[in-house]
Amino acid sequence: MTRATREASWNGMLIDWERAGPERRFEVRVPNVLQAGNFYRDVFGAEETFRQETDNGKVFRLGFAIGRIGFAISSEGDIEQERPLLSSIAEELGSAFLAVILRLEDPDRIARAAQQAGSGLTRAHELDLITVVTDPFGGYWALVKREPVPVVNLSGLAVDRESDDDRR
Repeated sequence: MTRATREASWNGMLIDWERAGPERRFEVRVPNVLQAGNFYRDVFGAEETFRQETDNGKVFRLGFAIGRIGFAISSEGDIEQERPLLSSIAEELGSAFLAVILRLEDPDRIARAAQQAGSGLTRAHELDLITVVTDPFGGYWALVKREPVPVVNLSGLAVDRESDDDRR
């Protein structure tokens, strides 16, 4: 795994946002929406899901998906405040930060790309399999290896043909 640049005094929390469902999004407030959007697109492979602009064409909010995780980035001071800000949730729970878990095929490659793009990397301890990326915009992302889905061999299962005939 990629070696972290510093050890953490681990006082953060992890959140598995995939379980929130695709219709739920969290909000990240940033000073420059387009710059942050490029970072999330280039480093994490995020796909843009929506774009909101002012009347004069300035982008003030972008929606993204990373796999099944939906989030939006918006200008600091944006009027829409009802979306959950992870920093607010962390504060309510008494945690220094809240990192969103990203399950990836190659978390080490993504960690290196994030670091090259200006992110900090942290591990809770040397044997930890989770690398927390602190992106240049203050977001926290917990990179973990995506576990392969087991393949089930169904060829040995018997089919009850009688029940099919009985329904006719």
